[in-house]
Amino acid sequence: MPQLIVGLALIILVVVVCELALKRNRSTMAQRRFLRENGMATVGTIVDTAKVKNSKSAPSAHYAKVEYFVKGKRYTLGNTWPLEQQLFLTKGTQMDVLYEKGNPSNACVADSAAPNTAQYGRSVRLFEAFAIVLLALFTLFASR
Repeated sequence: MPQLIVGLALIILVVVVCELALKRNRSTMAQRRFLRENGMATVGTIVDTAKVKNSKSAPSAHYAKVEYFVKGKRYTLGNTWPLEQQLFLTKGTQMDVLYEKGNPSNACVADSAAPNTAQYGRSVRLFEAFAIVLLALFTLFASR
């Protein structure tokens, strides 16, 4: 019986944590949607990556070239991230790009730590489903 209670508590904890993450994500997505609708944001795609070395010993940062389109015209920008964030930096990853209204060449990546917020939302939902199934199986077998 205690295993059943622990299992159910863990399931509830996973659901609460994932829902809090998604609530924050929905707020960010609403802000980005507003910016896109008002001509100040778009989605860019990483087309090239490289490690940046400040010394001969080891790389110190990760560089990515992001390509984005505004009204059919192609633009590119480069950005560097700390090495610990290189997991997100693969070719084809989509990222939100913010730009000055009326001047799309003056742009920056919206969130330097995470990819496109829609991808993040799908990842959280997938993790939540996987964790709930695993915890349910654990609870079922532990309570026997």
